Amino acid sequence: MQLATLKTQERIYTGLYGEERRVEVMNTASGMVSKVIQDTLFDMIVLGICRLLDPAQPSRRPLRNLTFDLLIETLPDADRRKSYKACLLELRVLAQPLRDRRDKHLAHADADTLKKGASVGWVSMSEIKAVMGGMGDLLVDINAQEFETHLILWPPDDHAELNFLRALSFGNLAHQQKLDEFEARFVATPYGEKLPDLDDIYPAWLRRPQG
Repeated sequence: MQLATLKTQERIYTGLYGEERRVEVMNTASGMVSKVIQDTLFDMIVLGICRLLDPAQPSRRPLRNLTFDLLIETLPDADRRKSYKACLLELRVLAQPLRDRRDKHLAHADADTLKKGASVGWVSMSEIKAVMGGMGDLLVDINAQEFETHLILWPPDDHAELNFLRALSFGNLAHQQKLDEFEARFVATPYGEKLPDLDDIYPAWLRRPQG
């Protein structure tokens, strides 16, 4: 379930920011908000993947983590456990850039790392997809070998971001029309009369807080 949720988040991220015109729609609405959403969603995906690849038993806490490692430890066949552990080790190596980002940029602000700029902790979406694909393959293999079930892991891609982008795109156009109308009224206001207030074109719940 957690891996499927991460896949949904990755699809939404790619749907929002994987095409220049879609990024333009987001930035037209609010570049700052778009950037916050982009960074937050990206790092949520990185953190989620790293959590699932962490050891089952952290060295500093008595509680166990709900991870691939814990799942493998519960399986009965020792030889297959060894094989799964080897696959998990390969995934951890593949995910090292993600773990560097988690450990040195997100969980901690590592001073030495920050001096190196973007050379440590930079992660591409292709790296994220590769790690998630490998995690999915391992989970499907475990289910087939241990439980004789064919796991359909990834949920259907219903492109949940499209309705959001469509509403935002049409909303941007309508908003620009309102701004153009306001500008025309502002320019046409006779000298000495009170100038129109931009907030008045919006309903009360979209106006700037007073005081």
